[in-house]
Amino acid sequence: MLDIMVEVENELEQITDADVLRSASHLNEIEEGEVPLGTIHDPAAYRLWSLAEKYQYREVMALAAAKFQADTVEARKAAEVEQARHHAVEEVVKNLFWITAKDAIGAEAWAAHGVGIRAGWMLVTTPPSQPDRLVSAIAGLLPFRPE
Repeated sequence: MLDIMVEVENELEQITDADVLRSASHLNEIEEGEVPLGTIHDPAAYRLWSLAEKYQYREVMALAAAKFQADTVEARKAAEVEQARHHAVEEVVKNLFWITAKDAIGAEAWAAHGVGIRAGWMLVTTPPSQPDRLVSAIAGLLPFRPE
């Protein structure tokens, strides 16, 4: 098995209920223009989201160490490498979350233009941003109407 898969599996086992509650408290309420797709009920998905947040925290701390604590060029470079690795693992874990969440909701979640996670573990579609709408209009996919 790949070392990174073992690492992620071991890290997932360390995620506590308190970690999940903390992560849930960071989720925003549904915003105007977003459409609920369904609620995620899978504790494994919650743990994936919490683990992604832990890697994000580690990434930020490594970046801060590179900028504010490194006393040598070597120490700065080592912290930057650590930051980059944490970012890469965070992206992998977050993608595992999105796969798990979209699979739980089904085809509608997979077909949605943009998907977000909101309070109560609600999966929502997000409206396209103005630049996305402009690109789509240029590509001829939809009419462009500035808001």
